[in-house]
Amino acid sequence: MERNRLGVTVRDALTLEAFSGTKVVAGEAGLDRRIYHINVMEVPDILDWVQEGELLLTTFYSLRANPEEVVALIPELAKKNLAGLAIKPKRYIQEIPKKALEIADQLQFPILKLPPHIAFSTVLEPIINEIFNFQTDLLRRSEWVHNQFIEVVLQGGGLDRLTEMVETLIAKEVVVVDARIRPLGPVSAWMAQWMEGIDWDCFKNAVRLTKIEGKQPGIVVPLLAGGSLLGYLVTASNPGRSHEEYSILDEITLERAATVATLEIINARALNEMERRFRNEFVVDLVEAAFPSNDVAKQRAKANNWTLENEMRVYLIRLVDFQRQRQKDSLLHYLRDNLDSRYISGELGRDIVLVSPAGEQAARLSDWLQKRFGELEAAAGSGLIIGAGRDSTSLRDVKTSFRQAKRAVSNAQNIPSLGKIVHYDQLGIYRLLEELNGKAEMRAFIRDTLQPLLDYDRRNGTDLLKTLRHYYSEGGNLKQVAAGLFVHYNTVLYRMKRIEELLGISMDNPQQRLALEVAVKALVFQ
Repeated sequence: MERNRLGVTVRDALTLEAFSGTKVVAGEAGLDRRIYHINVMEVPDILDWVQEGELLLTTFYSLRANPEEVVALIPELAKKNLAGLAIKPKRYIQEIPKKALEIADQLQFPILKLPPHIAFSTVLEPIINEIFNFQTDLLRRSEWVHNQFIEVVLQGGGLDRLTEMVETLIAKEVVVVDARIRPLGPVSAWMAQWMEGIDWDCFKNAVRLTKIEGKQPGIVVPLLAGGSLLGYLVTASNPGRSHEEYSILDEITLERAATVATLEIINARALNEMERRFRNEFVVDLVEAAFPSNDVAKQRAKANNWTLENEMRVYLIRLVDFQRQRQKDSLLHYLRDNLDSRYISGELGRDIVLVSPAGEQAARLSDWLQKRFGELEAAAGSGLIIGAGRDSTSLRDVKTSFRQAKRAVSNAQNIPSLGKIVHYDQLGIYRLLEELNGKAEMRAFIRDTLQPLLDYDRRNGTDLLKTLRHYYSEGGNLKQVAAGLFVHYNTVLYRMKRIEELLGISMDNPQQRLALEVAVKALVFQ
């Protein structure tokens, strides 16, 4: 809102004593145009000297001999968005051209007929005073509004109290939304429905208050800080509450409120970031057993509104498609909205750590994670892998549970057949193989057991290794192997015979069959 453009309407100006006897001879529909300035027409080329919102006073002395120029002047003045034209006839022109009045009516451009006895100076001073008084009163009232908003901030009222106050001041519904159009406070069903009809793409680059016209008018004010869009302050005129249009004071109130709302959002973000770091530091210290004592750990947990017990179980949630911080933020919000204070959550790198009380509570959490897995992935906007450690026997032992959960996730990433939610106890032989991963003895074992088969597949473009993996996953049932590979049963028989020949073993030999299975499983770590 440009403060130098605060004026009075033509309708209000006509109520002044100085305009006594003035008649509206055309453009009555435009009497709500605002007068920001006053000018007097002394020259024929007045268009070069007028500006929007002016009330132009004239005797048409300069056009007294050219009534057709009077007609041509009206649409040009309307195009310049003047407030209106006040004419004192009789002295230099007897009558205002009828055609000029018709055009003014069409353009809703007010033409006023001043009484012959009125001097322009008599009109100028009261209108200027009225504009000045209006601006002074408006600025005084807007300053009062500003002070009320500041009081809300100082008392820690937040966005909810701010929007309540704005709704009271302008008698319209008000809501603050973030940049993704998510309400940051209470919103009525009517307001939510009204906002659904807004084309928000039109406001992505908005930098100032924008009006939405229609049967249910509204206003959208962008909340900007450092060139970044933080959200919008949105208001609409609910027919059930108010039928009045937005006044200039309403617009100023909304702009003032938008400034305060922006500061509140920035402050909330800073506070959330501080809380996030404090929580994450606690979680990291918990899983790394970095507390000097159990009492200190429990005191810090209490400071975060968490309940810490001696026996806990750690879950590690990995975002497979992690790209940005807000994915982790969204997942953490989901967890904290749906789990109580007994369940501790925080970030560790690209992962989310979730610490649960041991025993029955941990078992319930495992069931909950299984049932809500799809919702968890939707909240994170990513595929997830969840690993769970064993129950700890003490707070110091939480570190062991965390490492087990981490190993469960690592194995699940390498071995899809384990599933998306894996408990450390379910890893079986993979726990041993992971311990040996990368060691020379493991590499030698794989080479001695499988190398001829690997070389044959590489030279001939075959995939006997895949058949072997299916053989072990199906427990040696060749019919199921054939079904899983979509080949004939005899084809599987041939492949298994070829594998035995290449490796010089027999699948009927339990020791050889076991050694080969271990080597196949160990390959996933190579």
